Amino acid sequence: DATAKGEKNRMQADSIREDLRVAFDSIDADNSGYISHDEFLGLVSVKEAQQALQNLGIGVEQVKTVASHVFFTRDNTTTTPTTSKNNKNDASAAGGEAPDSKTSFAMTERHLTFEEFVAEIMQQRPDQPATVMHVKDISSEWVGDA
Repeated sequence: DATAKGEKNRMQADSIREDLRVAFDSIDADNSGYISHDEFLGLVSVKEAQQALQNLGIGVEQVKTVASHVFFTRDNTTTTPTTSKNNKNDASAAGGEAPDSKTSFAMTERHLTFEEFVAEIMQQRPDQPATVMHVKDISSEWVGDA
């Protein structure tokens, strides 16, 4: 029966959410209502958190990988392009960007509320299908934004 299956799924989700709440509260060391990357890594030492993650299919060994993806975003910073003394139009000749301009990447850490924490953890489950945005995120991490 579809109704019984839906109710069972809702009860499982509620149980996981309760476990994640206990885990969140136990790792929010400064009681700010937000968790940092370092606090998140503390999940591996919280029994309830380990069980909640295992129920979602996320093993303890995956926590560091999940943490780096969830807590850090890459900011692209392009330095000011320079032109050579011989050709002041190097930038326009290269399609609008000087050939010797450089892009650097800075990593920015974000802190998560409980709701953001739950949403991010739920997205990291291995049974979730990859989307076009996931592929774009991965490719931009490997080759940079186009």
